Amino acid sequence: MPSQQLQGATVTRTSYGNLQLTLQAPIIKVYDSPEHYTVYPRGVKMTFYDDSHEVKASIKADSAISKDDRNLMEAFGNVVVEDRHTGDTTYLHRIAWNTADGRLWSDTTVRSVNGRRVTYGDGFESDDRLENLHITHQRGTIEIND
Repeated sequence: MPSQQLQGATVTRTSYGNLQLTLQAPIIKVYDSPEHYTVYPRGVKMTFYDDSHEVKASIKADSAISKDDRNLMEAFGNVVVEDRHTGDTTYLHRIAWNTADGRLWSDTTVRSVNGRRVTYGDGFESDDRLENLHITHQRGTIEIND
């Protein structure tokens, strides 16, 4: 049984008063034993903000788990990463985030779409502000004609 359960939750992270991200989830369950972790069983949406408090990017997933003692969050199922500044939308199955060192990565198949350009890869890496997203083992770009 969870030690805490929240419904319709929004969690905000700031640094020195500057908004960095918001996390929204229909249900959040917190467990204390055998280790401290948090589960987002019905999905999660994280919105990242730039220094002007404008939406920079967002990540959505069907479910997620945060292993708080290890500073690790993993999101699973229909993961969508949207970069509002570049227009890139990246689709994958799993993403991991080390909150201590600010690193996001995935070792699953990636499809990135920007307008008519589609790029495939075997994973990706980025900082947690989603400013330096890099697709690993990029296989090519396909132009889609209307």
